[in-house]
Amino acid sequence: RAHLEAAGHVCVLKDAFDFESPSEIANLILAENCEAALALHLYRGGRLLQGHQIPFGIIFGGTDVNEDANQEEKNTVMGRVLEEARFAVAFTESMKEMAQAQWVDPVFTREVKAKVRRAAGVRLIGEMPQEDLHAVVKNCFAVVNSSVSEGMSAAILEAMDLEVPVLARNIPGNAAVVKHEVTGLLFSSPQ
Repeated sequence: RAHLEAAGHVCVLKDAFDFESPSEIANLILAENCEAALALHLYRGGRLLQGHQIPFGIIFGGTDVNEDANQEEKNTVMGRVLEEARFAVAFTESMKEMAQAQWVDPVFTREVKAKVRRAAGVRLIGEMPQEDLHAVVKNCFAVVNSSVSEGMSAAILEAMDLEVPVLARNIPGNAAVVKHEVTGLLFSSPQ
């Protein structure tokens, strides 16, 4: 707090337990003329900041990731909070890993979806049963694996088994499976 105040910011410290609804937070934001917010605890603090016109960040509290994430309704709310938050802070690597496993990075997700929308002939498809996946792959012109690091790609092996052409980046894991111009094509550059 002292660091922010030394930089010329006015800090208003409030306990999330003192507020019952986002409308009470809206009143505080207006009364204090808040320009940004930082919430401790993804569920307790973060949900109160949703929908307001100020940027906010989240600091994971621990129970949000360790306990609340296991409750479907709270998990959904916390996922939405993270989509709206400008950033999230975890104080330990294990807490960060737990959060990353629980909720995908919304910024990265938006970037991927935007690139897919701009790429002709490319579609982003969610998880599906293996039988459905195989039916989709069989209807593809080719399977492309552009990984920069790969052990032995199950996607490449499945495509080969389904007799779908394979284009794969020339890295050791892929080159161990794909013989260039025999069982597929290896490339060194996406261009």
